[in-house]
Amino acid sequence: MLAIRTIAIMAALTIAASAAADEVDVHLSLVDEATIDSSRILLGDVARLSTADPALSARLEAVPIGRVARIDRPTSVSRRHVVAGLERWQHGFQGRIAWSGPMETTVRATGRKVPLSEYAPAAQAMLDSARPAGLVPGGWRVALVDAAARVHLPPGRVEVDAQPLGSRALRARTAVLVTFAVDGELTETRRLWFEVEALAARRIALRDLDRHTPLHPGDFGEAVVDIAALGDVGLPSDAPLEGMRTARSIRAGAALRADDLEPTPPVAHGQDIVVVATAGRVAIEAVARALEDGGVGDRIRVESPNGRRYGATVTGPGRGRAGGVSR
Repeated sequence: MLAIRTIAIMAALTIAASAAADEVDVHLSLVDEATIDSSRILLGDVARLSTADPALSARLEAVPIGRVARIDRPTSVSRRHVVAGLERWQHGFQGRIAWSGPMETTVRATGRKVPLSEYAPAAQAMLDSARPAGLVPGGWRVALVDAAARVHLPPGRVEVDAQPLGSRALRARTAVLVTFAVDGELTETRRLWFEVEALAARRIALRDLDRHTPLHPGDFGEAVVDIAALGDVGLPSDAPLEGMRTARSIRAGAALRADDLEPTPPVAHGQDIVVVATAGRVAIEAVARALEDGGVGDRIRVESPNGRRYGATVTGPGRGRAGGVSR
């Protein structure tokens, strides 16, 4: 009986020892400094590992801890960063670590410096792709006006992209945002400012025009203007003016922009219109002055020559049908 009990105890100890062997203790010590040739920081770059399981050690060395954003600035990696990386890798693994050594390490990455001359062309090419059509010969000029510093990038595959900053409308002073991605991750940005000139033949007002003035060809001439300074592509010299009116007051000599004009409504404020009133089979036409703009089907206020105001429904250009409550 004693021999059987002894064998059972030995078997239990063997099982316990085997289970304990699965929970391998890891001794981890951060190094004082590390220099890496990648933008990614791995645990093996910043720590010395000691464990009885070589396969586990290899897996731990490949655990990502973070990234180096700039090669001109050292990156500090603390025990807290290591713990966070291990938790992402395997929840609860930090409980198996025996720490020693410094509390943090300084990481420097080799990389390269990208001068302005290497990435400014990407910004200018983006502006060139947005060049308006219909410019006069030699009417396009783009000039860099700031002196951005060179960009410091970590090692890896670099991709450069350029996009307009803010509004996509062309301006005399236009900003372009240049982004740098290293190994697919956004790493750095630079804002470049350009002076832009875009000369094109456009319509200009030959006299002062009040708001809601119907347009006539004799009110406008043609001149070469800088549409970048205008802040709008402007109104081409051959743009039709029929059925349009001014949406705002325009000074003589000013270039017309597309938003300076609007369609003339069927009935305009201040216009004399014909209003038809019906009573049974009898229809009576009278002249009244429109007190507001109106499209077909709109109810507007009108005023008769004797000063009486009443409602009318717009039925077509310069015409309306009496009806509605007087106001």
